[in-house]
Amino acid sequence: MSNVLLLIAIVFPILMALIVRTLRIPVKVKDWVNLAVVIATSTISFTVILLNPSESFSIFKFSDSLPVELKLDNLGRIFAGMVSLLWPFAFLYTIEYMSHDDVRRNYSMFYIMTFGVVLGIAFSSNLITMYFFYELLTLVTLPLVIFSFTKEAKRATRFYLYISLFGSTLALFGILTLYTQFGICDFVGFKETVKNVAIVGDKKSLVYAAYLLMFFGFGVKSAIFPLHKWLPTAGVAPTPTTALLHTVAVVKAGAFAIIRTIYSSIGVELLSGSAVQIVSILFVSFTIVFGSAMALKQNHLKRRYAYSTISNISYIILAACMMNETGIYAAILHLLFHSFAKISIFFTAGVLMHQADITYIDQIDGLGKKMPITFTLYTLSSLSLTGIPLFSGFISKLEIANATISVGTWYSLIGLIAIFISAMFTAVYTIDLVIRAFFKKPNDYNMENYEMAKEGSYKFLIPISTFAIISVFLGTFAAPFLELIKSLLQGGGV
Repeated sequence: MSNVLLLIAIVFPILMALIVRTLRIPVKVKDWVNLAVVIATSTISFTVILLNPSESFSIFKFSDSLPVELKLDNLGRIFAGMVSLLWPFAFLYTIEYMSHDDVRRNYSMFYIMTFGVVLGIAFSSNLITMYFFYELLTLVTLPLVIFSFTKEAKRATRFYLYISLFGSTLALFGILTLYTQFGICDFVGFKETVKNVAIVGDKKSLVYAAYLLMFFGFGVKSAIFPLHKWLPTAGVAPTPTTALLHTVAVVKAGAFAIIRTIYSSIGVELLSGSAVQIVSILFVSFTIVFGSAMALKQNHLKRRYAYSTISNISYIILAACMMNETGIYAAILHLLFHSFAKISIFFTAGVLMHQADITYIDQIDGLGKKMPITFTLYTLSSLSLTGIPLFSGFISKLEIANATISVGTWYSLIGLIAIFISAMFTAVYTIDLVIRAFFKKPNDYNMENYEMAKEGSYKFLIPISTFAIISVFLGTFAAPFLELIKSLLQGGGV
């Protein structure tokens, strides 16, 4: 019966978000009811993760051999655990950030519904089920991007919709090719995908074509160059939305889908050493350097960290594209550690916008004196994102470097070089804000921002401090956590 909880974890937040939206109670009361729904959803999700049901749960069937079905494996457990940890803190932050908006009821509804949809991606047992929830993810996040209904928001939403539909169409063609030609659809342990070599036979070219369609199709949400432009454009959305897009749901869902494609569907035996592996590595290596270089150029606060996300998500995909056990381990570590650091950084950006009306980097000069807690927490998260020793980002980036070295080819070396170049750029564009805040004095340009600046409430500081501290803790006392991740990945079912 525990497998029923897989469906409940998905359906509960979607239904409750709709129900709470219709309740005729004060908006502030509704905010806390919604938070209770989010916490309950996380509780259900963690219960499923701990019970680890072995049986699948069929929702409906397109045919006897093509069910929309839920099943939990270790890769899904890791992704669902990350999402379930982040979401309650993200929603607490949302309550404060959106408190000035009287129509936030609709915003909260879609924010919570997105939680259920992302859990659907985590709990999918096959490619078609993952694709079903992947498409739903686009639909439920559109209202969050267009929320302000400004001209810029409408333009960004249209672009996000068009590019997402383009990507999902590519992915669908890839999935259908694998299913119709070879019957490959279910997720299996990546060690079991060796069986696909015999199934495919001499038709590898079809598999490679399907892989590239899925890689670039799912790569749209991961913002792989040249399919990246939607992410900086979507920065017009409220900060809780951009945090959702960048750290918890959308880009991570894209990276997760690519990991699934490589390790749970097609298999490294078919892909490793092929031309499509080289193509993948070259594209993500370029994206890593491009994203960090563009971040360095930006004066707009949210656009800087949008390009930073573009770079860092490609770190995850680069590790996955090494197509070995070291690669998937490094990819999962950076999937987690980047989320913890980046959500704290984005929340900091939101506090600056909310508490000091700051949009641009050069408005930050001297604000460390007015907002010392906020900027101290930002500094901790930035050091992790940069990859400084004793912070979690250092560990995941070191493992990505190890993964590239373990492959030992010219194209993996290009990935290694991209990491080092990006690391230098990242250090400059993250520490730049720290220097401005603590070591520069306010000037005539930002004096108005300086005078109005003040620390945010506990609803802001609790989420920011939680994940900044996690980034430090996992960097300093990493061994037990690393052993847990290794044991899950080596335990099969990935």
